[in-house]
Amino acid sequence: MKHVVSYARYSSDNQREESIEDQQRKCDQFAEHENLTVTRKYADKAITGKADDRPEYQRLISDIQNGEIEMVIVDDLSRLSRSVTAASVIEEFKYLGVRLIAVADGIDSYTKSSKLLIGVKAAMNSAFLDDMKQRVHRGLEGNALKGYTTGGRIYGYRPKAHYSATEKDVYGRPLVEYATYAVYEDEARWVRTIFQWAAEGKSYAGIARELNRLGVPSPTGRGWTSSSITSSVHGQPTGILNNKLYIGVKIWNKTETVYHPTTGKGKKISRDESEWITVEHPELRIVSDAIWEAVKTRQEKQKRKTRAKQATTHPNARTGRNPKYLFSGVLKCGHCGANLIMVDKNNYRCGDAHRRGEAVCGNKQKIARIEIEQRLLASIQNDLFRPEAIQAFREEAEKSLKERKADLEPNIRKLNAELKRIDGDAEGLITFIQNQPIASQSELIAKQLHQLEQEKRDVESRLKAENAMITNISPILPRAVDRFRELAANLPDSLSGNIEHLRGQVVGLLGEEVIMTPVNDKGWEATYRGNYRGLLRLGGSSQFKINDDALNPAFLLCRSLACSRLT
Repeated sequence: MKHVVSYARYSSDNQREESIEDQQRKCDQFAEHENLTVTRKYADKAITGKADDRPEYQRLISDIQNGEIEMVIVDDLSRLSRSVTAASVIEEFKYLGVRLIAVADGIDSYTKSSKLLIGVKAAMNSAFLDDMKQRVHRGLEGNALKGYTTGGRIYGYRPKAHYSATEKDVYGRPLVEYATYAVYEDEARWVRTIFQWAAEGKSYAGIARELNRLGVPSPTGRGWTSSSITSSVHGQPTGILNNKLYIGVKIWNKTETVYHPTTGKGKKISRDESEWITVEHPELRIVSDAIWEAVKTRQEKQKRKTRAKQATTHPNARTGRNPKYLFSGVLKCGHCGANLIMVDKNNYRCGDAHRRGEAVCGNKQKIARIEIEQRLLASIQNDLFRPEAIQAFREEAEKSLKERKADLEPNIRKLNAELKRIDGDAEGLITFIQNQPIASQSELIAKQLHQLEQEKRDVESRLKAENAMITNISPILPRAVDRFRELAANLPDSLSGNIEHLRGQVVGLLGEEVIMTPVNDKGWEATYRGNYRGLLRLGGSSQFKINDDALNPAFLLCRSLACSRLT
Protein backbone atom coordinates (compact mmCIF):
# COMPACT_ATOMS: atom_id res chain seq x y z
CA MET A 1 0.00 0.00 0.00
CA LYS A 2 1.27 3.43 -0.95
CA HIS A 3 0.57 6.39 1.30
CA VAL A 4 -0.77 9.91 0.95
CA VAL A 5 1.36 11.99 3.33
CA SER A 6 1.78 15.57 4.49
CA TYR A 7 4.91 17.51 5.34
CA ALA A 8 5.06 20.57 7.60
CA ARG A 9 7.88 22.75 8.90
CA TYR A 10 8.54 25.97 10.75
CA SER A 11 11.85 27.81 10.83
CA SER A 12 12.73 29.20 14.24
CA ASP A 13 12.03 29.11 17.92
CA ASN A 14 10.25 32.45 17.52
CA GLN A 15 7.44 30.76 15.60
CA ARG A 16 4.69 28.92 17.39
CA GLU A 17 4.70 25.14 17.36
CA GLU A 18 1.01 25.41 16.59
CA SER A 19 1.98 26.43 13.03
CA ILE A 20 2.73 22.75 12.39
CA GLU A 21 -0.84 21.90 13.38
CA ASP A 22 -2.17 24.73 11.18
CA GLN A 23 -0.26 23.41 8.15
CA GLN A 24 -1.35 19.83 8.80
CA ARG A 25 -4.97 20.92 9.16
CA LYS A 26 -4.89 22.61 5.73
CA CYS A 27 -3.32 19.52 4.19
CA ASP A 28 -6.03 17.32 5.78
CA GLN A 29 -8.75 19.64 4.48
CA PHE A 30 -7.39 19.42 0.93
CA ALA A 31 -7.13 15.62 1.15
CA GLU A 32 -10.71 15.36 2.44
CA HIS A 33 -11.96 17.58 -0.42
CA GLU A 34 -10.26 15.20 -2.88
CA ASN A 35 -11.61 12.08 -1.12
CA LEU A 36 -8.14 11.15 0.11
CA THR A 37 -6.82 10.24 3.54
CA VAL A 38 -3.46 11.40 4.91
CA THR A 39 -1.96 8.28 6.46
CA ARG A 40 1.46 9.64 7.43
CA LYS A 41 2.58 13.03 8.70
CA TYR A 42 6.13 14.36 8.65
CA ALA A 43 7.13 17.55 10.49
CA ASP A 44 10.39 19.40 11.22
CA LYS A 45 10.43 22.00 13.97
CA ALA A 46 12.67 25.10 14.15
CA ILE A 47 14.76 24.14 11.09
CA THR A 48 15.42 26.34 8.06
CA GLY A 49 14.05 25.26 4.69
CA LYS A 50 17.43 25.91 3.07
CA ALA A 51 19.02 22.90 4.78
CA ASP A 52 18.39 19.45 3.35
CA ASP A 53 19.57 17.55 6.44
CA ARG A 54 16.26 17.92 8.29
CA PRO A 55 15.46 14.63 10.07
CA GLU A 56 11.81 14.29 9.00
CA TYR A 57 12.51 15.61 5.52
CA GLN A 58 15.21 12.97 5.08
CA ARG A 59 12.81 10.29 6.37
CA LEU A 60 10.28 11.49 3.79
CA ILE A 61 12.85 11.28 0.99
CA SER A 62 13.88 7.79 2.12
CA ASP A 63 10.27 6.56 2.14
CA ILE A 64 9.72 8.01 -1.33
CA GLN A 65 12.81 6.25 -2.67
CA ASN A 66 11.58 3.01 -1.10
CA GLY A 67 8.34 3.31 -3.08
CA GLU A 68 6.10 3.75 -0.05
CA ILE A 69 4.49 7.09 -1.03
CA GLU A 70 2.26 8.18 -3.91
CA MET A 71 1.40 11.77 -2.92
CA VAL A 72 2.99 14.51 -0.77
CA ILE A 73 0.82 17.42 0.38
CA VAL A 74 2.33 20.65 1.78
CA ASP A 75 0.69 23.89 2.81
CA ASP A 76 3.00 25.84 0.48
CA LEU A 77 6.17 24.99 -1.41
CA SER A 78 8.44 26.94 0.95
CA ARG A 79 7.62 24.43 3.72
CA LEU A 80 9.21 21.69 1.62
CA SER A 81 12.26 23.75 0.57
CA ARG A 82 13.43 27.33 0.22
CA SER A 83 16.38 26.28 -1.91
CA VAL A 84 16.65 27.00 -5.64
CA THR A 85 17.11 23.22 -6.03
CA ALA A 86 13.49 22.63 -5.00
CA ALA A 87 12.50 22.28 -8.67
CA SER A 88 14.98 19.45 -9.24
CA VAL A 89 13.79 17.70 -6.05
CA ILE A 90 10.22 17.81 -7.31
CA GLU A 91 11.31 16.53 -10.73
CA GLU A 92 12.83 13.56 -8.90
CA PHE A 93 9.48 13.07 -7.12
CA LYS A 94 7.77 12.88 -10.51
CA TYR A 95 10.37 10.46 -11.82
CA LEU A 96 9.63 8.18 -8.84
CA GLY A 97 5.90 8.45 -9.49
CA VAL A 98 5.14 10.74 -6.54
CA ARG A 99 2.66 13.58 -6.94
CA LEU A 100 3.25 16.87 -5.07
CA ILE A 101 0.48 19.24 -4.00
CA ALA A 102 1.25 22.72 -2.62
CA VAL A 103 -2.19 23.84 -1.37
CA ALA A 104 -1.68 27.59 -0.86
CA ASP A 105 0.33 27.96 -4.09
CA GLY A 106 -2.17 26.04 -6.23
CA ILE A 107 0.62 23.78 -7.49
CA ASP A 108 -0.03 20.23 -8.65
CA SER A 109 3.08 18.56 -10.08
CA TYR A 110 0.91 16.48 -12.45
CA THR A 111 -0.38 19.54 -14.35
CA LYS A 112 1.41 20.97 -17.41
CA SER A 113 1.93 24.39 -15.85
CA SER A 114 3.47 23.02 -12.65
CA LYS A 115 7.06 23.09 -13.88
CA LEU A 116 6.93 26.82 -14.58
CA LEU A 117 5.09 27.58 -11.34
CA ILE A 118 7.48 25.48 -9.27
CA GLY A 119 10.53 27.15 -10.86
CA VAL A 120 9.15 30.64 -10.21
CA LYS A 121 8.14 29.76 -6.65
CA ALA A 122 11.53 28.19 -5.91
CA ALA A 123 13.32 31.30 -7.20
CA MET A 124 11.05 33.53 -5.10
CA ASN A 125 11.72 31.44 -1.99
CA SER A 126 15.47 31.62 -2.59
CA ALA A 127 15.28 35.39 -3.12
CA PHE A 128 13.27 35.65 0.10
CA LEU A 129 16.07 33.88 1.97
CA ASP A 130 18.71 36.20 0.52
CA ASP A 131 16.63 39.24 1.44
CA MET A 132 15.97 37.88 4.93
CA LYS A 133 19.70 37.20 5.39
CA GLN A 134 20.49 40.82 4.54
CA ARG A 135 17.80 42.12 6.90
CA VAL A 136 18.99 39.88 9.74
CA HIS A 137 22.57 40.98 9.12
CA ARG A 138 21.56 44.65 9.20
CA GLY A 139 19.73 44.06 12.48
CA LEU A 140 22.71 42.26 14.03
CA GLU A 141 25.04 45.00 12.81
CA GLY A 142 22.85 47.57 14.57
CA ASN A 143 22.95 45.49 17.75
CA ALA A 144 26.74 45.19 17.56
CA LEU A 145 27.19 48.94 17.13
CA LYS A 146 24.93 49.58 20.12
CA GLY A 147 26.84 47.13 22.28
CA TYR A 148 24.09 44.50 22.39
CA THR A 149 24.66 40.76 22.06
CA THR A 150 24.57 39.27 18.56
CA GLY A 151 24.04 35.64 19.55
CA GLY A 152 26.37 32.95 20.78
CA ARG A 153 27.74 32.23 24.23
CA ILE A 154 31.13 33.55 25.40
CA TYR A 155 32.87 31.84 28.29
CA GLY A 156 33.09 34.18 31.25
CA TYR A 157 29.88 36.05 30.47
CA ARG A 158 26.13 35.63 30.63
CA PRO A 159 23.54 37.49 28.56
CA LYS A 160 21.47 40.02 30.47
CA ALA A 161 17.95 40.53 29.04
CA HIS A 162 16.38 44.00 28.79
CA TYR A 163 12.58 43.86 28.66
CA SER A 164 10.00 46.12 27.03
CA ALA A 165 7.78 48.02 29.45
CA THR A 166 4.73 47.64 27.19
CA GLU A 167 5.11 44.91 24.55
CA LYS A 168 4.51 41.19 25.08
CA ASP A 169 5.88 38.14 23.25
CA VAL A 170 3.71 35.35 21.75
CA TYR A 171 3.46 33.72 25.19
CA GLY A 172 2.23 36.89 26.86
CA ARG A 173 5.49 37.59 28.67
CA PRO A 174 7.32 40.95 28.56
CA LEU A 175 9.13 41.18 25.21
CA VAL A 176 12.92 41.03 25.28
CA GLU A 177 13.99 44.17 23.39
CA TYR A 178 17.70 43.43 23.50
CA ALA A 179 20.39 41.74 25.58
CA THR A 180 23.84 42.73 26.76
CA TYR A 181 26.71 40.73 28.22
CA ALA A 182 27.53 40.73 31.92
CA VAL A 183 30.63 39.26 33.56
CA TYR A 184 29.93 35.84 35.11
CA GLU A 185 32.45 35.59 37.91
CA ASP A 186 32.24 31.79 38.34
CA GLU A 187 33.81 31.48 34.86
CA ALA A 188 35.68 34.80 34.75
CA ARG A 189 38.04 33.67 37.52
CA TRP A 190 39.07 30.68 35.40
CA VAL A 191 39.63 32.97 32.41
CA ARG A 192 42.10 34.96 34.53
CA THR A 193 43.75 31.71 35.65
CA ILE A 194 44.13 30.47 32.07
CA PHE A 195 45.74 33.75 30.99
CA GLN A 196 48.05 33.71 34.02
CA TRP A 197 49.17 30.14 33.34
CA ALA A 198 49.71 30.91 29.66
CA ALA A 199 51.74 34.03 30.50
CA GLU A 200 53.90 31.92 32.82
CA GLY A 201 54.69 29.57 29.95
CA LYS A 202 52.55 26.57 30.84
CA SER A 203 51.72 24.50 27.75
CA TYR A 204 48.20 24.80 26.32
CA ALA A 205 47.70 21.04 26.56
CA GLY A 206 48.94 21.18 30.14
CA ILE A 207 46.45 23.94 30.97
CA ALA A 208 43.62 21.87 29.50
CA ARG A 209 44.66 18.78 31.48
CA GLU A 210 44.84 20.76 34.73
CA LEU A 211 41.39 22.32 34.18
CA ASN A 212 39.92 18.88 33.52
CA ARG A 213 41.67 17.49 36.62
CA LEU A 214 40.15 20.27 38.72
CA GLY A 215 36.69 19.60 37.26
CA VAL A 216 36.30 23.09 35.76
CA PRO A 217 33.28 23.14 33.38
CA SER A 218 34.40 23.80 29.80
CA PRO A 219 32.72 26.07 27.20
CA THR A 220 31.34 23.04 25.33
CA GLY A 221 30.61 20.89 28.37
CA ARG A 222 32.73 18.10 26.87
CA GLY A 223 35.98 18.88 28.65
CA TRP A 224 38.91 21.19 27.92
CA THR A 225 41.33 20.69 25.03
CA SER A 226 44.30 22.74 23.83
CA SER A 227 42.07 24.17 21.07
CA SER A 228 39.74 25.48 23.80
CA ILE A 229 42.71 27.52 25.02
CA THR A 230 44.00 28.69 21.62
CA SER A 231 43.48 27.60 18.04
CA SER A 232 42.70 28.90 14.55
CA VAL A 233 39.49 28.50 12.56
CA HIS A 234 39.07 29.75 8.96
CA GLY A 235 42.34 31.60 9.31
CA GLN A 236 41.16 33.48 12.41
CA PRO A 237 42.71 32.89 15.87
CA THR A 238 40.14 31.49 18.31
CA GLY A 239 40.01 30.08 21.83
CA ILE A 240 40.08 31.75 25.22
CA LEU A 241 43.49 33.42 24.70
CA ASN A 242 42.44 35.15 21.48
CA ASN A 243 39.12 36.69 22.50
CA LYS A 244 39.56 40.47 22.84
CA LEU A 245 36.34 40.81 24.82
CA TYR A 246 38.41 39.78 27.84
CA ILE A 247 40.18 43.15 27.55
CA GLY A 248 36.93 44.99 26.85
CA VAL A 249 36.91 44.98 23.03
CA LYS A 250 34.09 43.24 21.10
CA ILE A 251 34.79 42.37 17.45
CA TRP A 252 31.87 41.29 15.27
CA ASN A 253 31.47 40.30 11.61
CA LYS A 254 34.80 38.46 11.26
CA THR A 255 33.19 35.57 9.37
CA GLU A 256 30.14 34.81 7.26
CA THR A 257 28.31 31.61 6.40
CA VAL A 258 27.95 30.56 2.77
CA TYR A 259 25.82 27.64 1.60
CA HIS A 260 26.52 24.96 -0.96
CA PRO A 261 24.12 25.47 -3.90
CA THR A 262 23.22 21.77 -4.10
CA THR A 263 23.44 20.32 -0.61
CA GLY A 264 22.51 23.49 1.27
CA LYS A 265 25.26 22.78 3.80
CA GLY A 266 26.85 25.90 5.24
CA LYS A 267 30.48 26.73 5.94
CA LYS A 268 32.13 29.77 7.48
CA ILE A 269 34.63 31.93 5.61
CA SER A 270 36.67 34.88 6.84
CA ARG A 271 35.62 38.42 6.02
CA ASP A 272 38.10 41.14 5.14
CA GLU A 273 39.29 43.04 8.20
CA SER A 274 37.79 46.24 6.76
CA GLU A 275 34.32 44.71 7.35
CA TRP A 276 34.89 43.98 11.04
CA ILE A 277 32.94 45.99 13.60
CA THR A 278 34.87 46.86 16.78
CA VAL A 279 33.17 48.28 19.88
CA GLU A 280 34.80 49.17 23.21
CA HIS A 281 33.26 47.57 26.34
CA PRO A 282 35.44 48.59 29.32
CA GLU A 283 32.79 47.26 31.73
CA LEU A 284 33.38 43.73 30.38
CA ARG A 285 37.13 43.63 30.95
CA ILE A 286 38.30 40.48 32.77
CA VAL A 287 42.04 40.43 31.99
CA SER A 288 44.60 43.22 32.48
CA ASP A 289 46.54 44.70 29.57
CA ALA A 290 49.81 43.49 31.09
CA ILE A 291 48.71 39.83 31.17
CA TRP A 292 47.15 40.10 27.68
CA GLU A 293 50.38 41.52 26.23
CA ALA A 294 52.45 38.84 27.96
CA VAL A 295 50.33 36.13 26.32
CA LYS A 296 50.48 37.86 22.91
CA THR A 297 54.28 38.15 23.21
CA ARG A 298 54.48 34.42 23.90
CA GLN A 299 52.23 33.60 20.94
CA GLU A 300 54.21 35.84 18.59
CA LYS A 301 57.47 34.26 19.74
CA GLN A 302 55.98 30.84 19.02
CA LYS A 303 54.91 31.99 15.54
CA ARG A 304 58.40 33.26 14.74
CA LYS A 305 59.87 30.01 15.98
CA THR A 306 57.48 28.04 13.77
CA ARG A 307 58.24 30.18 10.70
CA ALA A 308 61.98 29.82 11.28
CA LYS A 309 61.63 26.05 11.62
CA GLN A 310 59.57 25.83 8.44
CA ALA A 311 62.20 27.83 6.56
CA THR A 312 64.92 25.34 7.48
CA THR A 313 62.92 22.10 7.35
CA HIS A 314 59.62 21.91 5.47
CA PRO A 315 56.47 24.12 5.10
CA ASN A 316 54.32 22.00 7.43
CA ALA A 317 56.84 21.79 10.25
CA ARG A 318 55.56 22.82 13.67
CA THR A 319 57.23 23.64 16.92
CA GLY A 320 56.51 21.94 20.19
CA ARG A 321 57.66 18.50 21.26
CA ASN A 322 60.12 17.13 18.72
CA PRO A 323 59.18 13.94 16.86
CA LYS A 324 60.48 10.89 18.65
CA TYR A 325 61.04 8.77 15.53
CA LEU A 326 62.52 9.40 12.09
CA PHE A 327 59.25 9.03 10.17
CA SER A 328 56.85 10.49 12.76
CA GLY A 329 54.14 12.48 10.98
CA VAL A 330 55.42 11.39 7.56
CA LEU A 331 53.70 8.02 7.13
CA LYS A 332 50.15 8.28 5.68
CA CYS A 333 47.46 5.62 5.42
CA GLY A 334 46.87 4.61 1.81
CA HIS A 335 43.17 3.99 2.56
CA CYS A 336 42.10 7.22 4.22
CA GLY A 337 45.13 9.55 4.21
CA ALA A 338 45.38 9.82 8.01
CA ASN A 339 48.75 9.72 9.77
CA LEU A 340 50.13 6.39 10.90
CA ILE A 341 50.76 6.60 14.65
CA MET A 342 52.59 4.50 17.20
CA VAL A 343 49.86 2.44 18.89
CA ASP A 344 52.29 0.63 21.19
CA LYS A 345 56.04 0.74 21.80
CA ASN A 346 56.80 -1.23 18.61
CA ASN A 347 54.13 -0.71 15.94
CA TYR A 348 52.55 1.87 13.66
CA ARG A 349 48.87 1.78 12.69
CA CYS A 350 46.42 4.12 10.92
CA GLY A 351 45.48 6.83 13.41
CA ASP A 352 41.86 7.11 12.26
CA ALA A 353 41.32 3.35 12.34
CA HIS A 354 42.82 3.18 15.83
CA ARG A 355 41.05 6.22 17.35
CA ARG A 356 37.77 6.38 15.47
CA GLY A 357 37.14 2.77 14.49
CA GLU A 358 36.67 0.73 11.34
CA ALA A 359 33.62 2.76 10.30
CA VAL A 360 36.05 5.57 9.41
CA CYS A 361 38.92 3.42 8.08
CA GLY A 362 39.06 -0.34 7.66
CA ASN A 363 42.85 -0.52 7.70
CA LYS A 364 43.45 -2.93 10.62
CA GLN A 365 47.09 -3.79 9.94
CA LYS A 366 50.09 -2.82 12.02
CA ILE A 367 53.68 -2.47 10.87
CA ALA A 368 56.77 -2.65 13.05
CA ARG A 369 58.63 0.66 13.41
CA ILE A 370 62.05 -1.04 13.15
CA GLU A 371 61.04 -2.82 9.94
CA ILE A 372 59.72 0.28 8.20
CA GLU A 373 62.72 2.37 9.22
CA GLN A 374 65.20 -0.23 7.99
CA ARG A 375 63.46 -0.87 4.69
CA LEU A 376 62.71 2.76 3.91
CA LEU A 377 66.26 3.81 4.73
CA ALA A 378 67.56 1.06 2.43
CA SER A 379 65.23 2.26 -0.33
CA ILE A 380 66.31 5.88 0.16
CA GLN A 381 69.95 4.83 -0.13
CA ASN A 382 69.42 2.66 -3.21
CA ASP A 383 66.46 4.08 -5.11
CA LEU A 384 65.90 7.77 -4.36
CA PHE A 385 67.40 10.16 -6.94
CA ARG A 386 68.80 7.49 -9.20
CA PRO A 387 71.26 8.81 -11.83
CA GLU A 388 68.74 8.52 -14.68
CA ALA A 389 66.12 10.44 -12.70
CA ILE A 390 68.58 13.20 -11.77
CA GLN A 391 69.70 13.49 -15.39
CA ALA A 392 66.08 13.74 -16.56
CA PHE A 393 65.44 16.45 -13.98
CA ARG A 394 68.59 18.33 -15.03
CA GLU A 395 67.57 18.29 -18.69
CA GLU A 396 64.00 19.41 -18.07
CA ALA A 397 65.05 22.07 -15.55
CA GLU A 398 67.67 23.49 -17.94
CA LYS A 399 65.11 23.49 -20.76
CA SER A 400 62.62 25.33 -18.59
CA LEU A 401 65.25 27.81 -17.43
CA LYS A 402 66.32 28.44 -21.03
CA GLU A 403 62.72 29.28 -21.93
CA ARG A 404 62.44 31.47 -18.87
CA LYS A 405 65.67 33.25 -19.83
CA ALA A 406 64.27 34.05 -23.27
CA ASP A 407 61.19 35.55 -21.62
CA LEU A 408 63.16 37.58 -19.07
CA GLU A 409 66.08 38.83 -21.16
CA PRO A 410 64.20 41.84 -22.68
CA ASN A 411 63.40 43.10 -19.19
CA ILE A 412 66.98 42.47 -18.05
CA ARG A 413 68.29 44.50 -21.00
CA LYS A 414 65.87 47.29 -20.09
CA LEU A 415 67.04 47.26 -16.46
CA ASN A 416 70.71 47.33 -17.53
CA ALA A 417 69.98 50.32 -19.76
CA GLU A 418 68.23 52.04 -16.85
CA LEU A 419 71.27 51.35 -14.66
CA LYS A 420 73.57 52.83 -17.30
CA ARG A 421 71.38 55.92 -17.54
CA ILE A 422 71.44 56.45 -13.75
CA ASP A 423 75.25 56.12 -13.67
CA GLY A 424 75.50 58.66 -16.52
CA ASP A 425 73.24 61.15 -14.72
CA ALA A 426 75.25 60.78 -11.51
CA GLU A 427 78.55 61.31 -13.32
CA GLY A 428 77.13 64.42 -15.01
CA LEU A 429 76.13 65.94 -11.67
CA ILE A 430 79.55 65.20 -10.15
CA THR A 431 81.30 66.82 -13.15
CA PHE A 432 79.03 69.84 -12.84
CA ILE A 433 79.95 70.26 -9.15
CA GLN A 434 83.66 69.97 -9.92
CA ASN A 435 83.55 72.55 -12.71
CA GLN A 436 81.05 75.00 -11.21
CA PRO A 437 81.08 74.85 -7.41
CA ILE A 438 78.01 76.91 -6.51
CA ALA A 439 77.29 76.81 -2.79
CA SER A 440 73.67 77.86 -3.20
CA GLN A 441 72.93 74.79 -5.34
CA SER A 442 74.99 72.24 -3.41
CA GLU A 443 72.06 71.10 -1.25
CA LEU A 444 69.82 70.62 -4.31
CA ILE A 445 72.51 68.68 -6.19
CA ALA A 446 73.21 66.50 -3.13
CA LYS A 447 69.49 65.69 -2.96
CA GLN A 448 69.46 64.73 -6.65
CA LEU A 449 72.48 62.48 -6.14
CA HIS A 450 70.75 60.83 -3.19
CA GLN A 451 67.66 60.16 -5.35
CA LEU A 452 69.82 58.65 -8.09
CA GLU A 453 71.52 56.45 -5.51
CA GLN A 454 68.11 55.22 -4.30
CA GLU A 455 67.01 54.54 -7.90
CA LYS A 456 70.22 52.62 -8.55
CA ARG A 457 69.73 50.40 -5.51
CA ASP A 458 66.16 49.67 -6.57
CA VAL A 459 67.16 48.78 -10.15
CA GLU A 460 70.06 46.64 -8.93
CA SER A 461 67.71 44.77 -6.60
CA ARG A 462 65.23 44.11 -9.42
CA LEU A 463 68.05 43.06 -11.72
CA LYS A 464 69.38 40.64 -9.12
CA ALA A 465 65.93 39.09 -8.73
CA GLU A 466 65.53 38.69 -12.51
CA ASN A 467 68.97 37.09 -12.87
CA ALA A 468 68.28 34.74 -9.95
CA MET A 469 65.33 33.32 -11.89
CA ILE A 470 67.62 32.13 -14.71
CA THR A 471 70.44 30.73 -12.55
CA ASN A 472 72.05 27.76 -14.25
CA ILE A 473 71.36 24.52 -12.42
CA SER A 474 74.61 22.83 -13.55
CA PRO A 475 76.91 24.05 -10.75
CA ILE A 476 74.22 23.43 -8.09
CA LEU A 477 73.00 19.91 -8.83
CA PRO A 478 76.32 18.03 -8.50
CA ARG A 479 76.91 19.61 -5.09
CA ALA A 480 73.37 18.67 -4.02
CA VAL A 481 73.79 15.09 -5.26
CA ASP A 482 77.08 14.71 -3.39
CA ARG A 483 75.44 15.98 -0.20
CA PHE A 484 72.56 13.52 -0.71
CA ARG A 485 74.91 10.58 -1.21
CA GLU A 486 76.81 11.51 1.94
CA LEU A 487 73.55 11.79 3.89
CA ALA A 488 72.20 8.48 2.49
CA ALA A 489 75.42 6.63 3.29
CA ASN A 490 75.39 7.86 6.89
CA LEU A 491 71.65 7.47 7.56
CA PRO A 492 71.76 4.29 9.70
CA ASP A 493 74.57 5.68 11.89
CA SER A 494 72.83 9.07 12.17
CA LEU A 495 69.75 7.61 13.88
CA SER A 496 71.51 7.77 17.21
CA GLY A 497 72.10 11.52 16.85
CA ASN A 498 69.80 14.52 16.35
CA ILE A 499 66.62 12.92 15.04
CA GLU A 500 64.88 16.28 14.45
CA HIS A 501 67.67 17.63 12.21
CA LEU A 502 67.97 14.35 10.31
CA ARG A 503 64.19 14.05 10.00
CA GLY A 504 63.97 17.57 8.53
CA GLN A 505 66.40 16.61 5.77
CA VAL A 506 64.75 13.25 5.04
CA VAL A 507 61.23 14.71 5.03
CA GLY A 508 62.35 17.44 2.63
CA LEU A 509 63.74 14.83 0.24
CA LEU A 510 60.63 12.61 0.39
CA GLY A 511 58.16 15.37 -0.49
CA GLU A 512 56.86 15.29 3.12
CA GLU A 513 54.87 12.05 2.96
CA VAL A 514 55.18 8.31 2.47
CA ILE A 515 51.93 6.53 1.51
CA MET A 516 51.61 3.20 3.28
CA THR A 517 49.10 0.77 1.73
CA PRO A 518 48.38 -2.79 3.00
CA VAL A 519 48.83 -5.46 0.31
CA ASN A 520 46.63 -8.57 0.57
CA ASP A 521 46.91 -8.65 4.37
CA LYS A 522 50.47 -9.91 3.93
CA GLY A 523 52.55 -6.79 3.81
CA TRP A 524 52.72 -3.12 2.96
CA GLU A 525 53.54 -1.07 -0.06
CA ALA A 526 55.35 2.21 0.60
CA THR A 527 55.16 4.88 -2.06
CA TYR A 528 57.12 8.12 -2.04
CA ARG A 529 58.36 10.64 -4.57
CA GLY A 530 61.68 12.40 -4.58
CA ASN A 531 61.37 16.13 -3.94
CA TYR A 532 63.92 18.10 -5.95
CA ARG A 533 63.37 21.23 -3.89
CA GLY A 534 64.69 19.27 -0.92
CA LEU A 535 67.62 18.00 -2.98
CA LEU A 536 68.60 21.48 -4.13
CA ARG A 537 68.32 22.73 -0.54
CA LEU A 538 70.98 20.15 0.36
CA GLY A 539 73.18 21.81 -2.26
CA GLY A 540 72.90 25.09 -0.43
CA SER A 541 70.93 26.74 -3.24
CA SER A 542 68.43 28.71 -1.21
CA GLN A 543 68.14 31.35 -3.96
CA PHE A 544 67.37 28.83 -6.69
CA LYS A 545 63.65 28.90 -7.38
CA ILE A 546 61.68 26.20 -9.15
CA ASN A 547 58.24 27.04 -10.45
CA ASP A 548 56.14 23.86 -10.50
CA ASP A 549 53.87 25.38 -13.13
CA ALA A 550 56.82 26.24 -15.37
CA LEU A 551 58.24 22.71 -15.10
CA ASN A 552 54.93 20.87 -15.32
CA PRO A 553 54.48 18.17 -16.58
CA ALA A 554 58.17 17.34 -17.10
CA PHE A 555 59.01 18.07 -13.48
CA LEU A 556 56.25 15.78 -12.27
CA LEU A 557 57.37 13.07 -14.67
CA CYS A 558 60.88 13.38 -13.31
CA ARG A 559 59.60 13.06 -9.78
CA SER A 560 57.69 9.93 -10.74
CA LEU A 561 60.93 8.43 -12.02
CA ALA A 562 62.21 8.80 -8.48
CA CYS A 563 59.14 7.08 -7.11
CA SER A 564 59.94 3.91 -5.15
CA ARG A 565 57.69 1.09 -3.99
CA LEU A 566 58.64 -1.69 -1.63
CA THR A 567 56.63 -4.68 -0.47
